This record gives sequence, C-alpha cells and structure tokens, in this order.
Amino acid sequence: MSEDDVKTQSVASRAPARRPLPVLERGTTVGRYVILDRIGHGGMGIVYRAYDPDLDRRVALKLVRAVSKDTTARLIREAQALAKVSHPNIVQVFDVGVFGDTVFIAMELVEGKTLIAWTKEAPREWRETLGHLLDAGRGLAAAHDANLVHRDFKPQNVMIGADGRVRVLDFGVARRAVFTTDASLPAPDEADDESLGDGDTDSDDSTRPVASIAPAGLPRVVASRLTGTWGYMAPEQRTRGVLDARADQFAFAVSAWELLHGERPFPGENPRQYAEASATGTFRPPPAGNTTPTWIRKVLLRALSPRATDRYNSMNDVLDALSADPARRRTEVAIGVLVIAAAVGVTAAIASLGGDSAMCEDGPRHMVGVWDSAVAAQLDGGFRATGAPFAAETAGKVRAALEERTGSWVTMHREACRATRVSGEQSAELLDLRMGCLSRRREEMRALVQQLISAPDGPRVAASIEAVARLPSVASCADRDALTAVMPLPDDPMRRLEIDQARSELATINALFSTGQWPAARTRAEHVQRRAHRLAWPPLVAEASLMRGLVERHAGSFAASETALNEAAQAAARAHLDDVAAAAWAELAWVVGYEQERPAEGLALTAAAEAAALRAGA
Repeated sequence: MSEDDVKTQSVASRAPARRPLPVLERGTTVGRYVILDRIGHGGMGIVYRAYDPDLDRRVALKLVRAVSKDTTARLIREAQALAKVSHPNIVQVFDVGVFGDTVFIAMELVEGKTLIAWTKEAPREWRETLGHLLDAGRGLAAAHDANLVHRDFKPQNVMIGADGRVRVLDFGVARRAVFTTDASLPAPDEADDESLGDGDTDSDDSTRPVASIAPAGLPRVVASRLTGTWGYMAPEQRTRGVLDARADQFAFAVSAWELLHGERPFPGENPRQYAEASATGTFRPPPAGNTTPTWIRKVLLRALSPRATDRYNSMNDVLDALSADPARRRTEVAIGVLVIAAAVGVTAAIASLGGDSAMCEDGPRHMVGVWDSAVAAQLDGGFRATGAPFAAETAGKVRAALEERTGSWVTMHREACRATRVSGEQSAELLDLRMGCLSRRREEMRALVQQLISAPDGPRVAASIEAVARLPSVASCADRDALTAVMPLPDDPMRRLEIDQARSELATINALFSTGQWPAARTRAEHVQRRAHRLAWPPLVAEASLMRGLVERHAGSFAASETALNEAAQAAARAHLDDVAAAAWAELAWVVGYEQERPAEGLALTAAAEAAALRAGA
C-alpha cells in the first residue's frame, strides 16, 4: 500500500496465516452504512468510503476481523473509548458494530494527503512542517489525556484534509491499560518488515483491568506482542512490558526528525541494525545544508532517548518545548503557520465546525508567562519592595492596563482565528498576517513586563505606566489594508528566523528605552541596526533605524539621530509601513527643526509626517 493511501495497518508479531477479509461490493449494507468504494487496506483490515443514510453524510468505514468473542468485545470497547475523544486533530469515531465475523468502525472521512506525502510533493520550509507536527502532537496529547496510547504513530497515520486541518488517524491499535499473560511475543529481531503484520489473532481471555494511570500520570498498556512500525518504535516497544505515552512520544520524535531532515534519525539497513541504533542512542548526523534550527534538534534528541525515563514527561511538554525558542523562552516559533493553504486534496466529507471553533479558544494559553496571575504577583511584589511611596498605586494601575491589554489580545486572537477557520470570511494568508502581528504585540508586551519585574527600582516604577501606554495597539492587527500592504517576508527560512530574532531584540530595546535604561538601549540599538542592514529586509531596516534614531536623540547625538531617522523614513516608504514612516518623519522634524535649529526643513518634514499619518489612518 502506498504512502498516500488511507492507512489502517498496525504491526504486531508475525501472525499465523489466515484468510483475508472479503472485499465488499459497492451497494453492500454494513449496519446502516452503504458501501461506496474501497479507499485503503492494511494489516488490521479494510477501509471503505460509505454512505450514512440516516445522517446523509459520507463516512470512512473500517472493517477489522475479530477472531473471538473476546476480541470483538475488546475492539468495541476500544472504539467506544476513542469515540469519546473529541478533538480537532483526531479523526472522530462515530459508531461501532458487528458485521459477520468483523467489527466495523464508522468514522470521519478525511480525504487529502498523508503528512509524509505532503512533505515529498514539494520542498517545505521547516516552519510549515513544524506547524503540522504541532497539530498532530496535540491530537496525540488529547488521546493520552483520555488514557489511550496510539502505539503506531507515524507520518503515514497523519492526514492533512482538504480543509487544511491535520488529523491523527489509525488508532486501530490504540489500547487502554490491561495486563495479559500472553507469552507469544517474538524476539525483536524477528520483526523484519516495515509493517510487521497483524496482531488480531490474540485472545484476551486472560486479561483483566488494572489502574490505567502510571505513577507519573501517564496512560500505559502492557504489550503482549510486538506492535508498531519498526522504523518508529521505541526501544521498550520491542520487548514485552509496560508501554506508556512516552512510546508515542518517541514515535512522534522519529516522525518529526524524518519530516524535518528528510531521513529518520537512526542509521541501519535493516530492522536489527536500526533497533540497535535506537536502543543505544546512535544518531545520524544532520544532512548537510539542512536548515532545521539546532534548538529543535535538541528537543527531538531528548524525546528520542533510549530510556523512557529520560524523555519528556508528556506530549504536552514536548509541544511546549517545540513551541518555544530558547532565546525567547516560551515565544511561539511558527504562529504564522497556524493555517496552511488548503487545496491539498479533494474536499473533506464533513467539516467539524465545533472542532474548528474549539481550536480558536486557546488564546489564553499563548499569554501564559507573558501576563498571568503569577507574573502579576511578581510585579506587585517587586514594585512594593522598592519602598517607593507610589509603588502600590502604580502597581495597581499597571496591572489593570496589562490585564486589559491581555483581554484585547485574546479577543483579537479568537476573532482572527474564527474569521478563517469557522466563518471562512478571511483568507488563510490574511490570518497568517494577523497572527504574525499578534505575535509581535505579545513579544513587545513580554519584553516590557520582563523589564518591569527584573530588579525594579524607583525610576523604573515611575516610568512603568507611560511605558505600558506606549506599547503599540493590538487593534493594529485588525487593519487588513495595512497588513496586506507591507512587504512580505523573504522566502529564505534562515533570513526569516534571523528577522524574527532581530524583532525580538527590538522589543527588548524598546522596553529598555521605555523604562529609562538608556545606555543599554543605545548599545543594543546600534547592534540590531547593523543586523538589519545585513538582512536587507526594508521593514526591519525601518524599524531598527527608527529605534536607533530615538535612542541617539535621547543621548544628544543629533547628527546620528538624523541619519538613522532619515533611513527609517525611506525604508518605511519602500516597505509600505506608513505608521513607521509617520513616526520617523515626526521625530526627524523635531531633531532637524528644533534640536539642530533648521526650522524651514523641520516644517517640510512635518508635512511629510502628516501625510504618512493620514495614509496610516492615524
């Protein structure tokens, strides 16, 4: 079966030969479902496209052989458990039943491309790939929260629907926690096929329920047979014993490495060699010229640890680490790729409106560590510790302003997401621009708050209210005309990464400047302007030069300020950043007309500032 098929294969030890499932003809009725055509097959059964006449919709119908009453009961229990998991990144199970000697499972029909096929059809920028991986990881994490372990996660079991949404599928080997006395497990070196066969011949006669949460709070399952796909299996998955969510974490990390680097992380020409490499932590070196950032590789290397105890505690911890550039701690790395352009396949049969809506409600999570109760308490305590007579009152005003700003950010985040994902009134491209804008507003707020809570003193407390008021408005992220007019980011992923880093540094410089730390701001502004010149992207040149002009003016270096501000205005004009151009012209008018006593030139520059402000809608 090709990678592009809807895959339903599981893996297990070499199973005894058995007759294959019969292929059902078009029009056959299974329960209430009418077979339309076959869309996939594998070790566990066959998947059909079918019609549900009761609800007038198409579904994917998986038929799995059940060799005993116990197996039938187990398959039904597991399908019922999965049906209770409702998450936008998991294929939804609708129904389960018995058809002859098979169990059928009706689920959401997703027609599109597997994640592995998507990466191979064209060169992909690492941010795009990481965005899809994060979505898939959220699906896995949701399954783990429901006490389910997938046991066969791989890129072929992740689909990108025609709606652009990522779903994890083929939970056909997912298991709830059980003990078993089955001793038929083969040695690991017997597993020598990419997909090792089917394990549905086992009987659960000897199983009994046990506590389903491991000591660390992880769902676990005691494996009685080899289950998984050899290229993605964790070392502990190759031996009989307890499997928990960290086995899925390992498979996720293998998949992520493969998609980002074009090859799996471990060397080996056959399953035995590959297993030895994964068990000893022997990795391939990254391919020459690969642009995947080192910090991502470090996250994946930990998740690929041979010992489960050395990995992350949960998938949520992995997702947090992959969403956080260490240089900016918990800053989002790929917020601009939350929605990838659709048209990657034929139209999905059913779009889950509720699921898409739910995906737009995670705004508060993005503000954790930026402004939350813990940060607010830290600010309040720090301000009071200065002993300034106005500290308590100022802390209250700053808290109120930052809480209001956080509320505006979360609301804007939800509205931007829903406009594309729910109502469809906004393009994915515009959503990218709005989310990128919101990411910058969040980073600016983060940088200022960090300056306010780190070693606060009287002057910093005194400057805090005005500093918060000077933060750029969140409302600017709803100005579609301004957002779409700005020069797009360069295609080169390394340049884009450096631009993001430079903008983060600019946010810190602005926070230093706003809180009275002028010498530090001046030194760093000169450095970031040089970096902007090297990157040669006009919007960054404009922003960095404006910042340089401001700090030089404050330092009394008016000639240097004039040079920087003039460059900022010119670059902003090329980049269609009217708000930056207006600020640069206005500052330049003051520096030239007042500070350097050239009033005629200053008046002319004031006119330029007014024109730019009108274009910016100010």
